Amino acid sequence: MLKYPQHSGLVVKEPKDCAQKKFNYFLSDKELAEGVRKGLGLEQLEPGRFRRHPLVYVMEAADDICYRVVDAEDAYDANLLSKTQLCELYAPLLEKACNELEEMDVSELRARAIGKFVQGVQKVMSDRLDDLAEGKLEDDLLSMAMEQDLTINNAVRELKKLAEKHVYVDQRILQIEAAGFKILGGLLDELLEAMPLGVKKVDLLPKGSAKKVRQLFPAKYLVKDKDSKGSVDDLLVKLSAYERVLAMTDFVSGMTDSYALELHQTLTGVRTP
Repeated sequence: MLKYPQHSGLVVKEPKDCAQKKFNYFLSDKELAEGVRKGLGLEQLEPGRFRRHPLVYVMEAADDICYRVVDAEDAYDANLLSKTQLCELYAPLLEKACNELEEMDVSELRARAIGKFVQGVQKVMSDRLDDLAEGKLEDDLLSMAMEQDLTINNAVRELKKLAEKHVYVDQRILQIEAAGFKILGGLLDELLEAMPLGVKKVDLLPKGSAKKVRQLFPAKYLVKDKDSKGSVDDLLVKLSAYERVLAMTDFVSGMTDSYALELHQTLTGVRTP
């Protein structure tokens, strides 16, 4: 299900192919990714880069559609958008008058809007089935549906404008995002200080509070293979700098928002457990 089936060691420029905009797996997983590629029979474009599985396009379209529609519903739920504004937005797409739509529940509006987008994507899939099956589509399905259907095009663009005008600039959203950067960056700073990249002997690892932070770190993130055993310190010094950074980012990226906030406050002394 890799949207961007290429590893982090490849240069990502500004490709025409939507599957090459980013990378989706790290160099440390290249053998695993290659095994998956061969097992699924996906064409290799160059070492470390291969074609998408056809179902990835479908997953991507589902994500793109829901992202756009649910943003509008979130804006309504947060009182950033009125029911009338929401209906005016959907009226051309659903081919109904705004006053008729206002009688519907918001959840029904969401379902009907998603249904219209799905129909557009289905049409593209039907028209380009061979290229889809071979992972050779250079654009995502929703963008292609927008090119085929002016109504879908306008609806997607208006939903994007709405999000940019009402959602992304809301003070609450900006405050949460700013806090998130501080929390995630702060956690990584604490971990890097406790688990320095260049230290290769246990007795040279930092002591004091840094050692306590290491003791809080789950050992499972430091296990390199089935033969890896020992304490967090023992496992840590066996890892390269690259592997240590991956272990830290794996740990932090797997946290829930509330746990990340709680741990950051604990490590920085803002609160005690």
